[in-house]
Amino acid sequence: MIELIEATQKLSGVDELGYDSDEAVDDWALVEAIDVARTGWENVVRAEFLGAEDERWIVFKFQSANPVLEPHDIFSAREDAISVFDIERQKPRRYQIEILDTNLACDEF
Repeated sequence: MIELIEATQKLSGVDELGYDSDEAVDDWALVEAIDVARTGWENVVRAEFLGAEDERWIVFKFQSANPVLEPHDIFSAREDAISVFDIERQKPRRYQIEILDTNLACDEF
């Protein structure tokens, strides 16, 4: 859950202590799933970053036993993981990701 709060604060440009979000060490970004493909345990997701001035997107894959994301789901992401709020368990779940493609520069994530 804290990842969603941090990502929302990043969109506003200020963290909870009043520092510019560019100074944060462990930034999470809010993203929206656009396409989700699932084969066995592997999920391949194309997502767009929310609040970006121009279209910024990422394609990544991760493993899960059950379906996790559907198109239009909003979740938090950083360069090595995603965090999705599990409604049934009432807590966030993190998944390690592998980035397949993106239009971001190396220092933008």
